[in-house]
Amino acid sequence: MQDLKAVLPSDFIVQSDRAVYEANGVFPAGVIAGITKMLEKYNNKDLSQRFFNKNDEIKKLVDGFFNFA
Repeated sequence: MQDLKAVLPSDFIVQSDRAVYEANGVFPAGVIAGITKMLEKYNNKDLSQRFFNKNDEIKKLVDGFFNFA
């Protein structure tokens, strides 16, 4: 099974949305910054664009993470 973090878009946590995630101390700023930094290392910001209209590739990706037995 693949590492899920390797395929999450690095812009999963958009900088403009940080206030929403950090509101009321649900996610401290340090946690958001750490997750963002970790995801940016995967350099996969354009994941959605790369897989657009490539159903076979999407299926391979999904099959690597989920077991529908």
